[in-house]
Amino acid sequence: MRAVVIIPCLNEEKTVGKVIANVRKVFKRLKIESIIISIDDASSDDSIKQMQGSNEIVNLKNKVKLAEVIRIGLKHAARYNPDIIVHIDADGQHNPEDLIKLVKPILRDKADFVIGSRFLKKNNMNIERKIGNVFFTSIVNLITGLKLTDTQSGFRVINYDCIKRIKLTSKYTYTQEEIIRTSNFGYRIKEVPINLRKRKYGKSKVITSPIKYGVLVLLDIVKIALTRLFN
Repeated sequence: MRAVVIIPCLNEEKTVGKVIANVRKVFKRLKIESIIISIDDASSDDSIKQMQGSNEIVNLKNKVKLAEVIRIGLKHAARYNPDIIVHIDADGQHNPEDLIKLVKPILRDKADFVIGSRFLKKNNMNIERKIGNVFFTSIVNLITGLKLTDTQSGFRVINYDCIKRIKLTSKYTYTQEEIIRTSNFGYRIKEVPINLRKRKYGKSKVITSPIKYGVLVLLDIVKIALTRLFN
């Protein structure tokens, strides 16, 4: 089995190297070949120097939205003929050891898409983000009929046969879009609990204005839902 790991990075020089090394160690223990693609989203620090443990480094000269970073990663991943795709953040909040729990349901043919849920265990997420997560998760569950707890988690493992059938189009919400579009094909989506580690350095670069971000995500979800209804 071959796993292609996509690691988006924006100014995470203090953590991205450790994430890469630890992901590699976990897959070695699982006896799964790992291909790591690190995508530097025009970082202004030395993140790219810390990515040397990757199989491929994609250096974006101009900053783009996270959803576009993921699309770029998936495009590069296709060249490696993967069996599974892994999404993990570069900031160190995701514990690579949890990959074992995420991969096992796919190895045992119990799921096609496994999400690491931060809400199946206690976490240190602030109340503002918790409220936003519950809100958007409720909308995605309403659209799909699923009973998920964390549709915004960026820590996930997906069977490549599943991901290659969908086309991601949103600007802000690849996390929810992957769920909605794969569920439309009847793929099995499962959640497992993960340990959300406290961020040691910097702060989130994805959400700078929660209200603006929330509105943009909601618009993306509406567009995706309409596509689901009329296609």
